[in-house]
Amino acid sequence: MKNNLNLLFLAVLISSFSILVSCGNKDDESPKQDRIVGTWTYSSLDYDATINGQNYITFLVENLGVSEAEAQTMASILILQGIEQIAGAGITFNADGTYVIQDGSSEETGTYSLENNETQLTLNPDDGDTIIFEVTEFTNNSLTLASSEEVLEDLNGDGTDETIEITFDIGFTK
Repeated sequence: MKNNLNLLFLAVLISSFSILVSCGNKDDESPKQDRIVGTWTYSSLDYDATINGQNYITFLVENLGVSEAEAQTMASILILQGIEQIAGAGITFNADGTYVIQDGSSEETGTYSLENNETQLTLNPDDGDTIIFEVTEFTNNSLTLASSEEVLEDLNGDGTDETIEITFDIGFTK
């Protein structure tokens, strides 16, 4: 009987300690969304593009009759235009769930949410469609967002739309 009371006392003690420790940890933890609060500046862009499942340079050479050098130049111009638009851009995430993106010439505002165990960032612009990014890296000073976009457009004038798929990773530092 004394052994049973000792075991019961030990079980109650362990349970009480576990409850106190877990409650204490929850009080010390800040919400995950707080970690994203602050200003993040553009640091890198990595992308890949395909047209009808084929590398875009190869597609341009084989279907539009341009040389590989011309295709590279065309791609570089498009990429440079895209980088110029985001180079120097910053995004500020506020604690109240709002954000501001500034790229020097324009500003976008809206609300955001960080979901699915910090693997998905959803931006809801005040004047646009919802944008969902996959969060591929998230540390105290580094944030990488991935996304892909598919566009249908007749590039070669044959009356049939080509499927253009662009995937990209945009890096930010805090």
